[in-house]
Amino acid sequence: MFCQNCGADIGNSKFCKNCGAAVNRAKSSTQQRNAPNQQQVPTRQGNVTYFQQQIPPQRSASPTPVKAKKPIYKRWWFWLIAFFLLVGLLSPKSKKDATAATKEDAGNVKSISFYDTSDVTVRVGETTSDQYRQYVKYKANGGKEVTPEDVEFISENPEIATICLTEDSLSRFYYEITGIGAGETFVYVRSVDGSVATEKIKVIVPTPIQVERIEISIEKSEIAVGEALTPTVSIFPEDADDKAISWVSSDEAVATINEKGNITALSGGTTTITASSANGVSSSVEITVDGTKHLMQVKVTHPRDDDNNIGDEWSYKIEINGERPTSTMVLSPNDILNCWAKFSEDDSNPDVGEASKSYTIKEEDLMNGFTITMDLYVKENGGNNSGKSAHFIVTFDFSPVS
Repeated sequence: MFCQNCGADIGNSKFCKNCGAAVNRAKSSTQQRNAPNQQQVPTRQGNVTYFQQQIPPQRSASPTPVKAKKPIYKRWWFWLIAFFLLVGLLSPKSKKDATAATKEDAGNVKSISFYDTSDVTVRVGETTSDQYRQYVKYKANGGKEVTPEDVEFISENPEIATICLTEDSLSRFYYEITGIGAGETFVYVRSVDGSVATEKIKVIVPTPIQVERIEISIEKSEIAVGEALTPTVSIFPEDADDKAISWVSSDEAVATINEKGNITALSGGTTTITASSANGVSSSVEITVDGTKHLMQVKVTHPRDDDNNIGDEWSYKIEINGERPTSTMVLSPNDILNCWAKFSEDDSNPDVGEASKSYTIKEEDLMNGFTITMDLYVKENGGNNSGKSAHFIVTFDFSPVS
């Protein structure tokens, strides 16, 4: 055993007798085992001989390659930490903070709500504004004004019901819900940025009650050219939702019918008038137009044509074929018209005048119209104008109804 400090032989001693250094036997033994090729070289200094270990040069070992470290973004724990940090940043710290953030980002609209959130029942084709108006209640952010462009009205299923915005004269928003098809859906209003919204209203559109039967009745099945006729329609069941009826004539050269069900005869012949409901139920009636008969418009006038100062007030009685004339008459060729008129002066001793005339209708009269004229004289029976007459021209004008 040699001293590690000065190299002197110390045997089994715990301290070097030469330099007094403490001996670490474990380290020394390890060095001796790990260095078998070390040689002790004696060195003498004065009366003392020292032994030094001569260590032969060792071949330098190749450096051990260092393994490269992974980039931090490829470590699993990096992404785990990043995820929780992101969730913490995006999640509101409290419900109060979330509400404040919503109001801050709400644009012009601070809050919006319905006055009434009750369920709404509306039939197909009907609109809630037909029954009553429903208004929207809103508040604007400070210094701003809510306009129709700031809100949007939404139906979750527009095939069942739609909702739209309307503004009244007081600049209040009210909405209209229209039934489109049977079913149930929800409607609501929200700001265009989606930050605030109303509660949802349930809309119920019941299944429509369909038309099952249509009945048509008419006053007469035969009419004259120019004559008009309106059928009476009965729809069953009576509480059917859609009672709209469409009309059609099978031969519009004979007779036409408008959307209100008014028939107009145009020429001789037969046509079929059909009424149909929206769900395809229909009923028909046959109309015959007698081409030999025409509806004629009648106008009677009786201007006075004299300068005699006879009578101030008069009573008039006019007849055609013994009856008071109406505004229209159905006439045929060879019909005979007996026109008669009687005028009376209204006083205690009335003067009276009469006139009459007969006329046979020709076929061309029904196409072009015609006029019957009569001269009627009323003779004064006494007084300063005795013997003088009042002259009236009584005219009967007949023209075809177009």
